[in-house]
Amino acid sequence: MGGSAAVYQAVHRNGSEVALKVLHPELAAVEQTRRRFLAEARAANLVRHDGVVVVRDDGEDSDGSMFLVMDLLSGETLSSRLVREGPLPVRDVIEWGIAILDILAAAHERRVVHRDVKPSNIFLTDRGVVKLLDFGVARILDDAGALPTAAGVALGTPAFMSPEQAAGASEEVAPATDVWGCGATLFQLLTGRAVHSTEPGGAQITSAATMAAPPVGAFCLNLPAAVGRVIDRSLSFRVADRWPSATSMRQALLQARDAIDLAQAESHDFTTLSEEGVAVLGSPNKSGLLRMPALIGLGFVLAVCALLVASLFPVPAKTSDVSQLRSEEPPNPIFAAPRIADAKTVELSAAVPPSAPAPVSAQQKPPVAVAPRDATPRRLRVDTSLAELPVAPPAPPMAEPATNVDVLDKRK
Repeated sequence: MGGSAAVYQAVHRNGSEVALKVLHPELAAVEQTRRRFLAEARAANLVRHDGVVVVRDDGEDSDGSMFLVMDLLSGETLSSRLVREGPLPVRDVIEWGIAILDILAAAHERRVVHRDVKPSNIFLTDRGVVKLLDFGVARILDDAGALPTAAGVALGTPAFMSPEQAAGASEEVAPATDVWGCGATLFQLLTGRAVHSTEPGGAQITSAATMAAPPVGAFCLNLPAAVGRVIDRSLSFRVADRWPSATSMRQALLQARDAIDLAQAESHDFTTLSEEGVAVLGSPNKSGLLRMPALIGLGFVLAVCALLVASLFPVPAKTSDVSQLRSEEPPNPIFAAPRIADAKTVELSAAVPPSAPAPVSAQQKPPVAVAPRDATPRRLRVDTSLAELPVAPPAPPMAEPATNVDVLDKRK
């Protein structure tokens, strides 16, 4: 439901679903309003841009109701999203602003000035496509058949009127008027408030006609300065100080977006930007800096815990095979058993010789023979730990070495 008309979902006589815009009955009785309502269809179709809803048909019902038949859209207006979510993300607002300015550039090229750019007239479809609605108060420049606007009459919405529009200077309404309206729209989407936050109605029109707009950065502290400068210039009080066209403002907004992307790619921090659009590490609440000591402390605690576990539960050494435990020293002539750390039973495949064997060369293996697979090995049991015995110097060749090793021959 709009200020001058209501929109319904309907089915056209050709079977397609359409949007039916019907002028309020009390306004349909005014001839000037009826003419302006029908002029909306001509202005909208004149733009020829995908961001403008096409008017398929128009007419008058038997009871005098005026209607327009338009394409049916699925989505929501930006004003509805603003009410639901509050100030919207900077990146989204930048993208929407670029799309709005592209539509306005196409309209201005066709000599059409919208005169009522605001969040409630910007529709975002379910697919993310931006549409500019309601050309009801649009002005077609240099159109001899256009309905003139009386001097001193302000057409549009007070919160989004440019200074010349609010002053009723209809002869000064030009593309720069839509540039101001687009800037006011971006201002509200970012801050959640109107440019001139005063009482609605006459006081707001007076403020728009007499007061300069405040900087958007004063109400959106995290706004990159490059974006703020684009919006602030669009809201300049004097027409000559604004962007000369929607195309130039769009180009400036694109450059600001690219600067943000470049800064983010270089810093890998998408939170805070300096005045020149260069990213600064950290964020206003310094959450990144606060997390760093916590991560360092956690790493230190984990390292200490790992050391404690290693000291309390040492990993036992892997016991090698008997065949690999060969000493490089000459074998004991009495008993060629390997040196092992703890008492255990060792299987040997040869009997202890009764006397000292002949000297062996360095290449000869120690006197431990491997029994054939089909022979039953003779087992010797070593019950006493060799690790507890002192290592004695080599005994004379013919002397009987002292030992406390109890050898049990299991051949019995």
